[in-house]
Amino acid sequence: MNYDFILHKNKYSFSYALPMEIVNEKIISERSKQISLFLKELHLYGISLSSLYKDIPNVKEKDQLLNIAIFISSDESFLKEIKTIRRLNTSRLNKYTEISKRYLDRWSNYIIAYFILYSNPSYNLLKSFLNIYIREKSSETALEPSKDTLEKNTGIVLKSNEKSAVILTYHGEFVNINTESAAEAGALASGNAKKSLIDYKIPIILSTVILIIAIISVMIFYNYPKSTIVVHHKNDYVITVNRLNRVNKITYSSMKNKVVLKGSKITNRKPDEALLALLSDLNKNDILKDHDKITIIVSGEPLDYNALTQSESFLKEKDIKAEINNSGRNHKIK
Repeated sequence: MNYDFILHKNKYSFSYALPMEIVNEKIISERSKQISLFLKELHLYGISLSSLYKDIPNVKEKDQLLNIAIFISSDESFLKEIKTIRRLNTSRLNKYTEISKRYLDRWSNYIIAYFILYSNPSYNLLKSFLNIYIREKSSETALEPSKDTLEKNTGIVLKSNEKSAVILTYHGEFVNINTESAAEAGALASGNAKKSLIDYKIPIILSTVILIIAIISVMIFYNYPKSTIVVHHKNDYVITVNRLNRVNKITYSSMKNKVVLKGSKITNRKPDEALLALLSDLNKNDILKDHDKITIIVSGEPLDYNALTQSESFLKEKDIKAEINNSGRNHKIK
């Protein structure tokens, strides 16, 4: 780690005390000119305002980024290199500061933004707006901002739309705020941060996870068998009933019968409705004929008493003799 950086790595800190600001048309006009140049210079480094306000460092991170920016703006080799290559050499900076390259890569746009303000005297009005103090000791704890200070953002307007503005706050944050009307570049504006998609990221993820869990639970519940109805007549027809008391599957022991009954509407129906549909289709296709005999066996949880009234009525009407075993309870239809 570079010795100079060790001495000054915690030297500067943003203050959250609202500064006394004298504002007049001349200052606003001069700020507006500096802002125009500042935005153009950010563009030269490939930095957009949206990249700055969409990911804002926390209080401690911001102070650290400020100290890094001031350090490299005062170091001749870094100063020359950055202005030449128009980017932050995070690999080299990592060796000097022993701050992880991944961290430096993430916050490189903020570091460059502060660097531009501190390395160019043309931005004196923007730099002087930033409320920065020097800590007496490097171990001195930075002043923590209040919740109200963080929620109500006040700063210089860098870019404005009809109902929003991007500002640079006096504590060094680039924030996209809601405004009642278009604000003038260089003027002061206050407002709550405008919500973006990233602000809804966690709620969206949580909602998606809950929805996925709910869908999986319903699918498991739907596919979990409660009872099985086996209809035996020359071949077997196996009807599976789920926990919602709906038929979710039917299997056939004969491929021929599967083709014949392909159009049968059996699934997603109550057991009695599904069984009636099966028996009717078997009868229509002369597979189950009048006066025949069949066996119906229910395994798993027994069906409720009188759960097959429609099917029993159909069997009586067609004079089809049936033996029904409802999980051990025998019942005959003559």
